[in-house]
Amino acid sequence: MKISATSALVLNWTAADVWHSPQAAAYTKALDLSEGSGLLSVFDDEEQYMHLNAVSNRKHFVRAEAMKFIEEHSDTDEPQVLVLAAGIAPLSVDIAALYPRAKVFDVDKYLMEDKERFLNNALPNISFITADITDTVSLNGELKAAGWKPQGSTIAILEGITYYLPENDLKHLLQFLAAHSCTVAGDFGVLPQLVDEHNRHIGLQLFQKIKATIGLENTYNYDPKYFIDLLTEAGFTDAKRVLLSTIQQNFRGQIEPFEGGEPCWISMFSAKPATG
Repeated sequence: MKISATSALVLNWTAADVWHSPQAAAYTKALDLSEGSGLLSVFDDEEQYMHLNAVSNRKHFVRAEAMKFIEEHSDTDEPQVLVLAAGIAPLSVDIAALYPRAKVFDVDKYLMEDKERFLNNALPNISFITADITDTVSLNGELKAAGWKPQGSTIAILEGITYYLPENDLKHLLQFLAAHSCTVAGDFGVLPQLVDEHNRHIGLQLFQKIKATIGLENTYNYDPKYFIDLLTEAGFTDAKRVLLSTIQQNFRGQIEPFEGGEPCWISMFSAKPATG
């Protein structure tokens, strides 16, 4: 399976203990991440440490949110998990292995057929869908064709993707998910000028170095209050953000290296549908 440099970079920055199932561990170990070695080498030790913690925290958060949702709905429903812009990430593998009754949908424009072949039907409760998540008409059709039941209980994961979506595309996607009574969880980029000064350069240099090394499309960052308002305006309720310091405390028992009031260039979010 051909893996892009950026995908390999992200998985190189994911701690092994994020994943709990033997299937996810075996899947990750089998991946060839060498494509990311050149990109990885442009980051110094401080940056490597910060990104290892940031990426591991964001993956820990969305995994925990998906698990919580499944456990809350398992007694009365067949819970559904949409992993949007899934790429090669092991999240679907981990969730599908731990919760065989859950129906998991991996969605991306690329690599879905390759990922399906790679897993070789090891987890039949994962469906692999090639679709553009910003084309919600097509997305809706592809999901339903794969067995998604919009009237059922669904959580949609948007991890590592919102900062690549123009705001209008993001709004349209959020409105689609809210209209279909999906719970959502994911991350968003924080405006650099709002990030605490001692960590601000880490986020700025991340995208600058990726762009200089392999090229990178525009990225989109938000004032956290504005982003939470976007969720509410799209039709969600109980929209909240979670700082990486909080996740680090829960995951590692300490907030270091995310001290401060706005300690990171990304933040996590969750929200529930206003109806459904």
